[in-house]
Amino acid sequence: MASKTKRKNARKKRALNTGARPRSVDPHVRVATSQVQAIFSLMAEYADADDPAAAVAEALSAAIEDFVAAIGWVEPARLIEVTRLTCLPWAPEGEVREDAESAPARAELVALIAVTAAGRRASPSSATGAEAPTSGIQPVTDLVHGQLLAAVDRLFHLAQLHEMATADLSDPLAMIAVYMRGAQVWIRSSSYPDRVEELYMQLFDNPGVRQTLLDDLGFDAEQAHRVLGGLHDLQAKRMNLRMVAMRMAATVAMRSGSRGAPAPTALAAAKTAWTATWEPPADRVVVGAAEIADAVGLPLETVQSVLDFFTLDAGTATVSDVVREFTGGHNPLRVHPVLALAGGFMLVHNADLLAAVREALEQHLKGTGAWDAYAKHRGGLLEQRTHSALARVLPAASYREGFEYYVPASPAEEDGPPSGYTKRVEGDHLIVQDDVAIIVEDKAVAISPSSREGETRRLRRDLTGIVTKAAEQAGRLRERILADGGIQVHGEGWVELNHVREIHTVAVSLEDLMGVSTATAELAAAGIVAPDNIPWTVSILDLDLITELVDHPAELLLYLRRRRHLRSTIMYTAPDELDLFLHFFSAGLYVEEDPEVLRVTYPWMGEVKTAERRRYERQRPVYLTSRTDALDRWHYATLAGDRNVPKPAMAATPLRPLLDQLRERGDYAWLSTSATLLSGSAAAQAQMARIPVDLLRNPFAGGRRRRMHAVPMPQTSDRADGWLIVWMTRPPQFVPEAAEQDARDYLRMKKHQWGLPRGVVLEYSELTGELVGVWFDDHTGELDDALRAKAKALQPADAWVSRQHPKAKKRSGSRP
Repeated sequence: MASKTKRKNARKKRALNTGARPRSVDPHVRVATSQVQAIFSLMAEYADADDPAAAVAEALSAAIEDFVAAIGWVEPARLIEVTRLTCLPWAPEGEVREDAESAPARAELVALIAVTAAGRRASPSSATGAEAPTSGIQPVTDLVHGQLLAAVDRLFHLAQLHEMATADLSDPLAMIAVYMRGAQVWIRSSSYPDRVEELYMQLFDNPGVRQTLLDDLGFDAEQAHRVLGGLHDLQAKRMNLRMVAMRMAATVAMRSGSRGAPAPTALAAAKTAWTATWEPPADRVVVGAAEIADAVGLPLETVQSVLDFFTLDAGTATVSDVVREFTGGHNPLRVHPVLALAGGFMLVHNADLLAAVREALEQHLKGTGAWDAYAKHRGGLLEQRTHSALARVLPAASYREGFEYYVPASPAEEDGPPSGYTKRVEGDHLIVQDDVAIIVEDKAVAISPSSREGETRRLRRDLTGIVTKAAEQAGRLRERILADGGIQVHGEGWVELNHVREIHTVAVSLEDLMGVSTATAELAAAGIVAPDNIPWTVSILDLDLITELVDHPAELLLYLRRRRHLRSTIMYTAPDELDLFLHFFSAGLYVEEDPEVLRVTYPWMGEVKTAERRRYERQRPVYLTSRTDALDRWHYATLAGDRNVPKPAMAATPLRPLLDQLRERGDYAWLSTSATLLSGSAAAQAQMARIPVDLLRNPFAGGRRRRMHAVPMPQTSDRADGWLIVWMTRPPQFVPEAAEQDARDYLRMKKHQWGLPRGVVLEYSELTGELVGVWFDDHTGELDDALRAKAKALQPADAWVSRQHPKAKKRSGSRP
């Protein structure tokens, strides 16, 4: 080993080299950091006030008044169009603008202020405050860029600071309410529009439900979406036509005149075209109902019915009311995205049109006789989609769905046999793949508007109806499997499940619980889920996409193991489930176990090493920013028919050939074995991939079996998660049956010695080098007399460092 001084100098050199390289900053981190800095600056500004909350409220009111005064001279339609164009995510091809996710919210708030302020005055000319500028080619653009964008950001920051100052931190749901409100303010849709459209149109394809909508409203869901989408397309078409006219005028101007000086008339025309492109008059912005009807091929009366139903009614609200409600999570544009201005109609953007259709039509159906049929259809659709998503990954598993089974109705029944249970309950999905069971409960109910706004009493009720109920129902089935070794299924009888060693619970929602489903630690702290029964809560659209991204079923099982780990929910926070999953793909979503606690469960591990303790103590909670940029590129390229953009995938592993071979062989417990192999660190996986190569290169003389009892994998401090992986070789003269029995005996003895409940032997032929046997064992009782006697010849439990042939150690890194 090098001297201490040399090692120190080497570390310094590495540090200097690392520091010399320019480091790219994640644009999402940069945006988040700038927002936090802005909030901290405001906090410092009002920290010395006698009543900081009142001072912030007063500053917010003043900021609203200044904003209204600044826009008094601008027609709302023109202002909204310029703001729309400013906030559109323009960026070079292949790049994402840093503020792309916040842009819709900024444009919406400007639009709501403009519409509300206009409704509070007789006409734009009667407004007090700022006067229309008398010069400048782009006065509205100058106003938006020079003043309004910064002003609207200040409104958001002041509102957020006021919320922080007035929050009831004693309420256990306070943080979840903050997450929910934040998602409603900033996130328009966390799923891809094409996938949302497919799902939502399926929701409303029940014939009876469709007829009710046609009778009551004059249109159905598909027609509503066509009209709203047509309005957006016509707005985009008008913008494109203006840009074509601008380019033509510029081209004419450049070719006019002489000696490089454009002709004055052509130059004036080019300037006019430029202004008309970026600051068009109101009649060039809004779209008429007849034009929409022609474009989408629907009757004018149908189009008018859709527009009337989805048009925003500003009512008697003040600008202050609108700003405070919007920044508090109540966005009236969510279900009424259409603005009626200047004799026509317009949208601020099209990011949430599908959500508007679904939520508005559901609210209408609740007051009709078709609601029960819709709710039943909605639940059945969710169950069907859940099955399809999971069957994509586990096609050969056993599926039991929409079943009824019995649980004890009293403590007396609990003490008796399962055949005596009398309380009949329902289960949605039970998927069993050998020793692994996945229990899934579907919840198709929707989150109420007041819950979206963070009203804690309603939020608790809604989360209880979705998350708590799903967790309790899944936990009830899990409890029966663990306690009884099976379930008594109505109409079927006893179903044996005593071979199940690993159970995961999943709650699948139709609703995208943005900002909530990923905050599992807060859900546990608020009593929404029990710490010992944490389901993976995921929307059906995210589940569907995740199962498409998975290349090997073991990836999904490993994700379930880590995602449901209580410490994982504390260490990792993200705005969206896909951010967590893609971080798992790239970095593992791994949490270091407390090495002291591990030694309590497994004393044979010996003294805690300094490096182990240091890794555990250095862990810090991580907030993950967006991880979906690569996923976005793949998804949209695939939609466009481009197959050259790679799909996001889990970090490459040298164990992939073995994992694929285990899946193809289909030996018992291949799934759990594969997930356990995949759970090792990159270095551990590389080492495990070399083990069979080294063993086969260095067979024992005299035909003795070469074994490698190398890898006990405690996984966590819960003994039930422990595994033992054993590699062995089979010499040519070994009888296969005897070799199998020898392998099984060794595995069971070594598992018993180390206190590990599950294990597997991977046996390779010394003659062919092929994997010829996969022997799984999950016995947890005492050894029989014969094995107990043989176990005396084992190495001591604390001598667990792998012992390879000396030549194997020297040649472990050599090429085959």
